[in-house]
Amino acid sequence: MAVVRWLGLSGMLLLVGCASTTTTVPPVEDARTDTAPGYEPQLPADVGTAEPGTVQGAGTSEARPNPSAEVPREQHEAIARLERRARQQLAEGQYGAAIDTAERGLRLNRYSANLYYLIAQAYAQQGVSAQARNFARLGLRYVGDNPLLRAELEQLARE
Repeated sequence: MAVVRWLGLSGMLLLVGCASTTTTVPPVEDARTDTAPGYEPQLPADVGTAEPGTVQGAGTSEARPNPSAEVPREQHEAIARLERRARQQLAEGQYGAAIDTAERGLRLNRYSANLYYLIAQAYAQQGVSAQARNFARLGLRYVGDNPLLRAELEQLARE
């Protein structure tokens, strides 16, 4: 009987000891849902064009510096690789893969008009014109002084 009691007490002490141990859980860095199926980006009412190197502030016509100008060189190279891969996937008819790849690039630099164009193009090829228009409009916000890209984005935004 003493052995059973001793095992019971030692088991309880073990459980209490485990329960009192503190552990630190790191915070979640990015729990966004903007890549969930059916996600549609919301455009602010004041969508317009800003000067190259600037981003138009939400709810105001005042332009502020573009944070993408401060992206490290390694990140620029990664974005360029993702853009090339997305273009290749788009050319091969892998529209879903092109969208996924370009969205990965946007997570690194959300101000890339080229990536918005690739996503809009892929959605247009899939026949999802509402999504194509939304991404084209987002790309127009950051297109800068590239008249060819601006014309392509404007055409996609009208379709």
